[in-house]
Amino acid sequence: YIILGFDYATFAPNGGVPYFKKAQEWVNFSVSSPEKGWTSAGSNQRNRFWLAENLLNSSYRSFHNVLYKYHRQGLDQMEGNLGRARRAILDCVTEMDKLNKQRPLLYITRLFLDSKDDELVKIFTNAFVNDKRTFVEVMEDLDPSNLENYRKVLANR
Repeated sequence: YIILGFDYATFAPNGGVPYFKKAQEWVNFSVSSPEKGWTSAGSNQRNRFWLAENLLNSSYRSFHNVLYKYHRQGLDQMEGNLGRARRAILDCVTEMDKLNKQRPLLYITRLFLDSKDDELVKIFTNAFVNDKRTFVEVMEDLDPSNLENYRKVLANR
């Protein structure tokens, strides 16, 4: 249900919510399971419980907007208007940075960055110099652990 939710979230604003709710039902059903990854207990917030919680927490609603805008106004528009598509993606990473500043170390933020970091580098490698700089500045705050990877964008002229 999580995979379906992520897919549907890219086609319509909040399009994945019904699937994320179904996934949360399964998490709630399985929370008493002795298997790891189903409970909120402990300090590790990288598990099924916290993923479902993050995806449905209204405080993180902007994440759903990012998913939609990144794919529909960003990736889907790359062929037609590359500059506008990059700008939409830059807006998305800026929005993710805002979310990260409000609530650092969210599982959904890390998940997004882990799945998109290489793709983001490829997208901004041939961008205008100002867009490259802005992108790297945002990523310095948002994902400092991968900063060396993001700085490659500036090396390409």
